[in-house]
Amino acid sequence: MKNKITLILLFLTLNLFGVSHSHIGSVNEVFMLTNISFFSCGDDGSVVLWQGNKNERLQVSDIPVKKITYNSSLRYIAVYETDGFSLHRVSVWDWNQKKRLYAKRFTDRIVFLSFSTKGNYLMVGTESINSLNFFDSKTGEQKQLLENPGSLVSFALTGATDTTLATYSSTGSISYYDLKSGEVKHKFSTISDLKKPVIHKNNLLLSGIVDGACITVDMTNGKQVNSLRLPEEDENTSVAIAATAKDVEPTIFIQKGNNLKIKNYSQDLFDITTTDNFKITDVKIKDNYYLISTGDSRIFSMPANQEEPVLALLGENSIIKIMDICELNDGSGNSIVVTEDGIYKLLSPLESPVKLSDNREFEHCVSFLDGYILWNENNLQYTDGLNNSIQLGESPSDITAVSVYDNLISVIDKGSVLSITTNEGTELFDYSGGVGLTGAVFYDKDTIYVSKTSTSESNPPLIKISIKTGEIVPIQQVDGIMLYNLTAPEDNESYGLLVTSQNGAASTELIRFNYSTNKKTSLANYPDENTTAFISVIDGVIYTNLGKTNVIGINRKLNRQVLLDTKNTLPQKLIDGKDYLISLNFDGTISYYSKRTLKQISLFRLGKDLNWQIERN
Repeated sequence: MKNKITLILLFLTLNLFGVSHSHIGSVNEVFMLTNISFFSCGDDGSVVLWQGNKNERLQVSDIPVKKITYNSSLRYIAVYETDGFSLHRVSVWDWNQKKRLYAKRFTDRIVFLSFSTKGNYLMVGTESINSLNFFDSKTGEQKQLLENPGSLVSFALTGATDTTLATYSSTGSISYYDLKSGEVKHKFSTISDLKKPVIHKNNLLLSGIVDGACITVDMTNGKQVNSLRLPEEDENTSVAIAATAKDVEPTIFIQKGNNLKIKNYSQDLFDITTTDNFKITDVKIKDNYYLISTGDSRIFSMPANQEEPVLALLGENSIIKIMDICELNDGSGNSIVVTEDGIYKLLSPLESPVKLSDNREFEHCVSFLDGYILWNENNLQYTDGLNNSIQLGESPSDITAVSVYDNLISVIDKGSVLSITTNEGTELFDYSGGVGLTGAVFYDKDTIYVSKTSTSESNPPLIKISIKTGEIVPIQQVDGIMLYNLTAPEDNESYGLLVTSQNGAASTELIRFNYSTNKKTSLANYPDENTTAFISVIDGVIYTNLGKTNVIGINRKLNRQVLLDTKNTLPQKLIDGKDYLISLNFDGTISYYSKRTLKQISLFRLGKDLNWQIERN
């Protein structure tokens, strides 16, 4: 029996991976190609391919990515994106082209995601009846391969030729199918509710975690063959298991505080005291190497056959996230950048931003008069052109949106209350909406338009309010479930995103609204709900990331669309940088684009050493 106590040394394996940027936040799963090549996915919505001394990043979503799998014959990845509540989506990407091929929306949480052994099918298991779904890997076309796919399938494995299938259902059954006929050939009762299942011993054994124990069952009859009691998982304790095809027993990892135990059924292998605490999110093994991912952005590698345990830190988050950006009104093309550590002025595509002040509380900014407003849920502060900061009176709690016009400021809070004040703090108007207000834009000093959710056909998602009289006029011509991101009026028109529903299916429209006629015109449609898309109108071109994979620009004068060359980033916001387009990306970076070519010029990151890293393209 081995039982060694070793102080873990955390270091970057420069000979293998160099200084690489990991995820911001939790790394949720890894998919190993070799011991030094693997994919990872995280809560930051990105996928990273780690290879030798470099890594390659692709921002695939604006919400967390919880699962990832890889099709080696096609070089496709499939990822599970979820907000943890109502949105459950699997998207498939061509990794070489960094292009999304198709996406599938599900109503239930996804518990299993894998390509078939030969790569013909994408298999998706959900928490539902008849939960195992098959899709053609290339086209995304759904295939009805099984007569009775079973419920709550959390593990599935096809044979070498994709003609047979073995599944484990959390309801407590193991089933074998003939995929040519779709018929069940064998079915066994077994332990129910096994979590984190792994198959081993040449596909004869299946191990998982249930009720505070690691349990192994025989895949040929469903009977339990081994078990081990484990500590209950909580905020300080995490448990994971891993096994190779040859292993008779799984390897069990138990992280509690700053103690990491590694064991199997037969013996305690290692007892490691770590230099700090971390929670294990996933463990994989390949080529005699373990990969351990954590909830705080780190990934460790550890040889499986070593005498002394040493964890090598392959990557961790080394950047400070940029939270917001806004252009200044002085015509310079300069902009204000809000980060967790400070407020900066961004000058050009190749110059490091200049720090204006520290920041400990603000998350958002908006240009105002000769300076800018900084705000968070509970506070607004105006900073003028001379860098003098002024508190903007008593602020409502839980602010969700701020807009400006001349010297007027509108503020919306979570209580669906709209407040309008001047820069001197004079209160002009309050409106309590009663339903969710999503934004407001001033038409002039006397009129404001408010976008919101709709409660009925007689209560549309856009209303006009007179600031002087308080008169409210519903705009019946705009009909839908919710309107958001309404742009400021220009040439008597605005653009917005309108969520609608038909026969229970939601879609999102990019609309144009004319203030003279109250007419709504649909310019583009996305067949799903997309409440995080942006709209920016720059030099007469309407830019939007509706659809989540690209940023398109609609040039109405030339009657054509253009595509922004976003490379591996996913823009969250786009502003006018005079000679350039500047985007804030979902991964907390900033990109500059040429207005002429629409190609990326440079990318900015702020390192935790407070030095700006500039990548020139």
